[in-house]
Amino acid sequence: MSRPARGLNSVRVVVTRPKSQDGTEEERQTFDNVLVNSGGLLALWSQRPPEDVFKFGLPIGPDDGFQRVHRIRLTDPSERRITKDREDGLCIYCQLLLLEDAPEYAAHQPCMGLLIRNWDCCQLCQLINISIGRANPDWKARYEAGDMDIASPDTRIWVRSRRFERHSLVVATMGEEPDLGVQGTPIVWATSKSLGSLVGRMIWKSIFEVGQSDASARLDVIKEWLERCQSEHVACNNHPSSNDGNCPLPTRVLRISPRKGDLPFLIQLYEPDGESAPYIALSHCWGKSSPLKTTRSNLEQHKKEMAFEALPLTYRDVVAKAFYLGFSYLWIDSLCIVQDDSADWEAEAAHMAAVYSNATLTFAATEAADPSLGCCPQYTRAFPIPLEGDNQALVRFQDHLNLNSRDAALNKRGWTFQEAALSRRMVCFDNNQLLWKCCTRQESEDGLWAVTAATRRTRDWNLWACLPKLVGEDRAASYAFWCKMMEDYSNRTFSFEKDKLPALAGIVGALWGHSGIMSVMRRHSWASGKRTSSMGSSGAPASLEGSERLVMVRLFPDEPRLEVISAEVRWAGCPMTSAVSGTALKVNGRLKEATLRKDLGRNDFVYLYETNDESLDSCAPRDHRAEQTAVEPECLGYCHLDLVESMAVPAHVMCLEVYQGLQWRDTKAPRNRVHRVLVLEPVNEANSSFRRVGVGYMWQHSYRKIGTDQVAVKEIFSHLARHTISLL
Repeated sequence: MSRPARGLNSVRVVVTRPKSQDGTEEERQTFDNVLVNSGGLLALWSQRPPEDVFKFGLPIGPDDGFQRVHRIRLTDPSERRITKDREDGLCIYCQLLLLEDAPEYAAHQPCMGLLIRNWDCCQLCQLINISIGRANPDWKARYEAGDMDIASPDTRIWVRSRRFERHSLVVATMGEEPDLGVQGTPIVWATSKSLGSLVGRMIWKSIFEVGQSDASARLDVIKEWLERCQSEHVACNNHPSSNDGNCPLPTRVLRISPRKGDLPFLIQLYEPDGESAPYIALSHCWGKSSPLKTTRSNLEQHKKEMAFEALPLTYRDVVAKAFYLGFSYLWIDSLCIVQDDSADWEAEAAHMAAVYSNATLTFAATEAADPSLGCCPQYTRAFPIPLEGDNQALVRFQDHLNLNSRDAALNKRGWTFQEAALSRRMVCFDNNQLLWKCCTRQESEDGLWAVTAATRRTRDWNLWACLPKLVGEDRAASYAFWCKMMEDYSNRTFSFEKDKLPALAGIVGALWGHSGIMSVMRRHSWASGKRTSSMGSSGAPASLEGSERLVMVRLFPDEPRLEVISAEVRWAGCPMTSAVSGTALKVNGRLKEATLRKDLGRNDFVYLYETNDESLDSCAPRDHRAEQTAVEPECLGYCHLDLVESMAVPAHVMCLEVYQGLQWRDTKAPRNRVHRVLVLEPVNEANSSFRRVGVGYMWQHSYRKIGTDQVAVKEIFSHLARHTISLL
């Protein structure tokens, strides 16, 4: 038994058994990550079938700790008649990987030490070394420290190869099968023949061919994407702003003009007079350091000229890229909106839908946390490895699946949500590659990953591609889709909480008249902060105030019960971008009075009981986790309060039915179908005005708990009349 392998309660056990009578031959079995309990007993996890384990005299426990595991058969290079290293250093194992019919599972260097020592000889071995290091930053220190999981001569290296239409994917593993081994970052390789037209893209050029001076030529792939989208994608050109050569320019744009001499560009803040022209919009993070801004004091100077050298790096990159692509106009928020003029800011924020949807193209500085970092990703160029004849393998690390991740700096910010949703076409400048996104297609710069609108990831909220889902006849699907959008949005961050509504102005404007009552049903998940009224301190509805995050409850209802008669939002200035001065939603539905009681162990979870039930004679919380023999009061359902501190419990509330039709998991229970309700408290009973305090479920049938049984009492909503009320 060796030292602990992973953790103090985990060891490696090697069991040996003689195979010959004289003991010169022996058979051994290794158990990794063996657990040791407090009594000193070992729990062995074997990769062998039970009958083999019996040979070693080991008992097999009664539980499922003993598992059968499929053993992977590794192909050796000798099986493909590869017996010696190439003259250029390519080892026999890597030669096996580069065969057109390479086996799915293949043996590689016998141990980590040999892989490391082969660094200077075999270029592909070198990349596999780097691959393991990228995925496991601590492996080198563990190896040098003698970690037996890595440094043991028995720790083999093996690879899995998968063949796709244009490339092969290679994943190296150090150790046993994938669930026990240490995997490296995937490596892709392709040939000029398999890549076809993609081989002309700069990202596939050899590291020995491409220099820094060729960086601008990398943008040719954007020209390719744009030309194909404008000529072939019907959906991308099928709405009012589809005429890219005749789109109205925003109120202000940056005009880029060539100039003679060493200074590259003349940049001016330009106010068009009803002109139309193609332009590029920028989506970026401001960061903690304030970027260059247009204010009332420098507005006239910016109209004359903005020095190229005075722009932060991201702005300079975008200006140069726009000019190279043939665009003369560029829109950047901090420069095209007068930042210290509230009237101008409100008016321009309200026009975001037009700014981004009319843009021919949007540039997204995906990974730049602030404008000083630029948007010029340093991609990994291809490593060329000669094959037979003039053919060669072009090898890169796989990075296209990590593009535009949820953790990217840009995708954490609130304002950028609608910028991505409203843009017809977007180029994301990621750390390693460019990513194209339009209404029809998404594609990585290396061309190895592409999806159409039908299979695109749900969180890529391109509004023009998603619009059929939002305004379609399937109301349940529309509701669910809207909920997912708002859940994503509510988890993004803002420098100023007052911006939460303005940052949705463009989307709301584009969807005006289609959203219905989608936003009235939501469950609050409070990180911190308190709400003292139905309106927040900024004037925004409290559902978007403070550090709150929305957890949208996915109902998929089939029977809507609430009728919206009218909705009114009063604004201090421009709708959506100024402060809210008042709100009112008039609805017609069925109301049920109920009494709230807390559940022990939960702060935001309370039960709804029949108000007239005489057994509700105690103010103590009900413990529904304990076994009880007494008859419980008549239970109607349960709810989640928006903010527990705002209500004294027990309390009398009104429950407004919104949906019916959700099937409960336990179909044998009397409460097997539920009503989704808004929990309300009265504001002015004389004019039927109420304020929301939570959301909840009410069973189709109320029930009493008698011992461990649940006995149905009566239907809750079927006999109730409808009422018209106002929600404030």
